[in-house]
Amino acid sequence: MDAVSRRLAPLARRLRNLVVRATVTLVDDAPTMQSLQVAATTEETLDACEHWQGYGLTVHPHPGAEALLLAAGGTRAMPLIIACADRRYRLTGLEQGEVALQDDQGQTIVLRRGGIEITAPQGLTITGDVTLTGNLTQTGDTTQTGNLTQTGDLTQTGNVNVTGSVAATTTVTAGAESLTALAATFAAHKHWVFTTSAKTGTPTT
Repeated sequence: MDAVSRRLAPLARRLRNLVVRATVTLVDDAPTMQSLQVAATTEETLDACEHWQGYGLTVHPHPGAEALLLAAGGTRAMPLIIACADRRYRLTGLEQGEVALQDDQGQTIVLRRGGIEITAPQGLTITGDVTLTGNLTQTGDTTQTGNLTQTGDLTQTGNVNVTGSVAATTTVTAGAESLTALAATFAAHKHWVFTTSAKTGTPTT
């Protein structure tokens, strides 16, 4: 039995080392495959651990984040980080089926059961053209630089600041009056000439 145990001991060690929990200590985000330094135990620090992340999503974890380390071949010479989580900043209280993207600053994108919620305490910047189909309800000031294509109704509470011209293919209403009708009234109005009983002509410009 002792001889069998001795023969199996290296295999047992490899199996024990295959997957371990670790703590992130340093992050190198410059390489095309992000590299982490992690502490697997109080006495073991592993450098240059490749952090494998899914296509289309990348993160830069904080020191102190928890990692799941896979030792390829059962040897620590080829350490891979296959998961990295940080319970300090995880968004909790989601309903079944909901999905969220969050960081440590309180910025979140949550796919709720009833719609998508975006919380951006640091501000929200969109670069490029925006095409919106549906209704948009806006509360607050809006400053628009660039192109905005709107299909549907736009309800605005607050001020709209426009740099440039505004072109409308249909009627624009100010209060209860159509701007088209007001323009026609202005173009046709006349003034009395006080030296005679005649009126002036309509505006020429």
